[in-house]
Amino acid sequence: MRALEALLVLLLLTAWVGGFVVVVRNLRNRRPRWSVGVHTRDDGTMVVALERPGEAQRVLRELPPGMDATDFTSDLRLAIEDAEAQAEELNRR
Repeated sequence: MRALEALLVLLLLTAWVGGFVVVVRNLRNRRPRWSVGVHTRDDGTMVVALERPGEAQRVLRELPPGMDATDFTSDLRLAIEDAEAQAEELNRR
């Protein structure tokens, strides 16, 4: 009877360690998430892009420096909202 209990404990311990190893591997292999980046180029152009470490950024919108302030603000807000939606979709995959 003691041998059966010891075998059961050993089996449960092995399953727990195996599960832990699987979780650690999944975390290590998980790719970084997409994020939204807003940058200003040297010429004053505002760039809204999707970014992820290890990959080239995906430029979604470029706003020229000479825009009207009201148009610039609304276009930037829309571009960021669109980029956030696309990043969310890419991160689901």
